[in-house]
Amino acid sequence: MSVEIEGENGSKASVETRGGYVSNLNLIGTPILKPSSDGIATHGGAALLMPYANRIRGATYSFDGKSYRFAPNNGNDSIHGFVRDLEWNLVERSDNFVSLEVQASNEGYPSSINCKEEIEIGESFAEFRLGILNTGEQPCPAVIGCHPYLLFDEFWRISSDSDIMKLEVENGYFPTGNFIEVESGLLSSQGGKQFDTCYVSQGKLSMESKSCIVTMERHGMPYFMLYNGSFAGSNSVAIEPMTGAPDAFNNGIGLSVLEPGAELKCSFALSLNLKSR
Repeated sequence: MSVEIEGENGSKASVETRGGYVSNLNLIGTPILKPSSDGIATHGGAALLMPYANRIRGATYSFDGKSYRFAPNNGNDSIHGFVRDLEWNLVERSDNFVSLEVQASNEGYPSSINCKEEIEIGESFAEFRLGILNTGEQPCPAVIGCHPYLLFDEFWRISSDSDIMKLEVENGYFPTGNFIEVESGLLSSQGGKQFDTCYVSQGKLSMESKSCIVTMERHGMPYFMLYNGSFAGSNSVAIEPMTGAPDAFNNGIGLSVLEPGAELKCSFALSLNLKSR
């Protein structure tokens, strides 16, 4: 089921109850998200990534003295959590607001969890409030992420109002624990570089293109993946806010450990400023 919410001046969103997936977002009548070209949630729109974002190496990890294994879904690895294919329950809805949740468990995970999503649309912004509540009897590891593909025209460049650090990786994807400062403090499409890279920055992110600036303000989500590979096409770049790093279940970078009854909360907002023509 698709739930439609609307703000003012043509701002609206389509939120699917399957996975809590945002398939469409317009701000001030301007499309913000690239649609998925093949119906796969992580290839367009904005997919929710819970209770882990990005890859778990070898689909295995150890936690609280025990070994766990997920079903591999990206080569030998497991990627992007296990709630994307579940049917979420509609909790509350108004003209410009929707709240969804889902109770979830997995044989590769030590506890049951309740995942929550709230989305509010304003005249020129959309705010996403996300949470994981440990509803089981055992502690559990948790990372929350989202995968929005932001549209641009002609070029993009991303800046932050605080330092941007790149996470050094091995084997292409897995952080070593070392951080490298982005010297210019700027990431861009210049030179045609391909990104599938994790960064950390405490500040507000701004993505400028020819006609507009999209700003992402995050709370409790200091990490972000930058992706402009084949699924992004030629007109979008994914800026994926996360509470922890890729493979955090193994490397512990940004990992939250939830005791029974504890909750991890975070949020991010996208806002649009159109350039004068």
